[in-house]
Amino acid sequence: MPFYTREQWEKLNNASVVDFAMQHGFKLERKSHSEYHVEGYGGLYIKTDGRFYCHSEQKGGGGVVQFAEQYCGMSKWDIMREYFGEGEQQRTLTPCSEAPPQNNEKKHLLCPKRLIIAKEYMRTLSKQEDYRYRS
Repeated sequence: MPFYTREQWEKLNNASVVDFAMQHGFKLERKSHSEYHVEGYGGLYIKTDGRFYCHSEQKGGGGVVQFAEQYCGMSKWDIMREYFGEGEQQRTLTPCSEAPPQNNEKKHLLCPKRLIIAKEYMRTLSKQEDYRYRS
């Protein structure tokens, strides 16, 4: 699977939906200084800020990725390939030919003095409680 950088994703998110629609053969009719109507799509309007809305389907969104997914049947990976090519291949880890020597000696953990004292204290308490319940 290709690898794309964060900058490439941000560049795609900031791309113009109007330009993308024109490049993919949508016929756009300018309705105002900030809005285009897509002919033949039953009330599909694209704004120049990247948002779009289709009145007949009552759904909309924003950005090139959502537009391409809904109206071109493309996945986000198809769009990235179209804009930036194949991208870098994902980096795979290759094992080292010479592994560092492993030390199989088990290390014994030494308890801190406080913990030893606490264990002894708990032992004496439990013994005292045992005597209380037995009588």
